Amino acid sequence: MSHSPHSRPRGIPTVLMYSGDPPSMPLVVTRHASKRMQQRAISPSAIDLVLRHGREYHAGDGAVAYHLGRRVVKGARSEGLRIEVAEHICVVFSADGAIMTVQHMRQIPRSWRAA
Repeated sequence: MSHSPHSRPRGIPTVLMYSGDPPSMPLVVTRHASKRMQQRAISPSAIDLVLRHGREYHAGDGAVAYHLGRRVVKGARSEGLRIEVAEHICVVFSADGAIMTVQHMRQIPRSWRAA
């Protein structure tokens, strides 16, 4: 089985380094999430901003989501932080702690509960 130079063999997850607290914490990114990041033009640095500044929600079935909404971005701007690039981005973690998907989301689902 041959692989292109830019693809990973099946079963090998991508790992991002989260620069928040704790610093340099490795994050496992599923193949699905990696593909969605590319398709939706969501960069690792935008994910980092969402994880550092976004609100945490319980998304059901043990999943946890982080969302960077308009109010948070506006509040950060008043403190001198420029995080607009990550506005409306949502990062969803599975129950086992891997990033299972990323998406642009203006409004969170009603079924999600604040953590």
